[in-house]
Amino acid sequence: MASSILLVLLLFFSLCGSSSLTQSCSSGSWSLVLLFVLSSYVLCHHQQW
Repeated sequence: MASSILLVLLLFFSLCGSSSLTQSCSSGSWSLVLLFVLSSYVLCHHQQW
């Protein structure tokens, strides 16, 4: 379950690395990714219980 979150993070970082950091990794996209990771982490945490 945690591996999927790491996979999403790796995918996002690879996408940011392919293009310029200032364009693809603006504050808006970073907040969206943080929200997505937090929501997926909460879902996985509830599934474990």
